[in-house]
Amino acid sequence: MDERFKGLFEASERWRKMIEPVLKNSETIARVMQPVLRHQELFGRNLQSRLAQVAKQTRHVSDVFKPISGALEKAAGLFNNENIKKAIQETTDDIEKFKLIMLKIGYPAHYEIPIITARKIVRFYKERTLEETKNFVKEFLIKFYDNNKVDRIVQRWKEIKWISPRLRLLNEAVEAHISGKYFLSVSTLIPQFEGIIADYFKHTGFLKQNTLKEYISNLLQDEDTFSMDSTVLYFYLDIVLDDFKHGEPINSQMSRHAILHGYDVDYGTEINSLCSILLIDYLLFKIGSNNLIIADKE
Repeated sequence: MDERFKGLFEASERWRKMIEPVLKNSETIARVMQPVLRHQELFGRNLQSRLAQVAKQTRHVSDVFKPISGALEKAAGLFNNENIKKAIQETTDDIEKFKLIMLKIGYPAHYEIPIITARKIVRFYKERTLEETKNFVKEFLIKFYDNNKVDRIVQRWKEIKWISPRLRLLNEAVEAHISGKYFLSVSTLIPQFEGIIADYFKHTGFLKQNTLKEYISNLLQDEDTFSMDSTVLYFYLDIVLDDFKHGEPINSQMSRHAILHGYDVDYGTEINSLCSILLIDYLLFKIGSNNLIIADKE
C-alpha cells in the first residue's frame, strides 16, 4: 500500500472497529452513523482511487474524519438511554429475519438496501404471505434501483482496472437492461459471474462446478449480522446454479444451466436482469473489500 495513504487507512480501520458494535445493534444509532457507513463503503470499492481523491480534496486528515467524530459524539449520548438496549436487540433480530426472508423469496440482498427498509420488509412479512412479500420486495428493488442508480453502479465498475477487459460487455448488457431488453441483459451477464470469480482466484484450466462453489463460498463467508453474504451465496448456489432436466419443470427463476442450454425461454424479466446486475456488483464489492485487507497486510 502507498505509504502516503497507509496512516489514513489505519485511522479509518480504528474508527471502524470502534463504530462496528454500535452499527450492529441499533437502528436509531445506525441512522446517526449513516455518514460513517457511506465513508466505509468508499474504502471497500476502490482504495487507491478513492484515497487519491481524498488526498487532492483534503488538506488535513482531521477534515476527513470530522463527520465521523461528530457522529460518534451523538452516538455516545444515545448510549446513556436505557432504551437503547432494547433497540439494539430489536434491530439485530430484524436484520437476521430480513436475511431469512430474502433467502425464502430467492432474491439477493444488496449492501445499499437501507436498514429502515429491511425492517419494513420484516414487518410486512409478519402480516402477509410469502408470495405477497416477494412481490413487495420485487417492487421495492425495481423502484429503488432505477436506471439512474444502475448507471451509477456501472460508473463504479469503470473505476476497477482489473475488470477492464469485461467492461465493454458489462456496459452493453446494462444498456440492454435500461432499454428493457432483459433477455439480452440476463443471458449476457450470467456467464460473467463465473468469469469474475475465476479471474479473482486466478484460476486456469477447466473450472469444475464444485471448484466454483468452493471459490464463491470462500469469497462470501462473512457471517456478521449486517453482512449480506449469506443471501448472495444462497442466491448463487441455489438459484443461479440450480440444475434442470429437459422436459421437466424448472425450479429456479434464473437457472444458469437452463438458460444457457436453451431450455428456459421465460427468464427475460426486469427483476432477473436487475438481480444479475446486483449480484455482479456485490461480487465486485466483496473482491474490492478483500483486496483492501490484503493490501493493508502487505
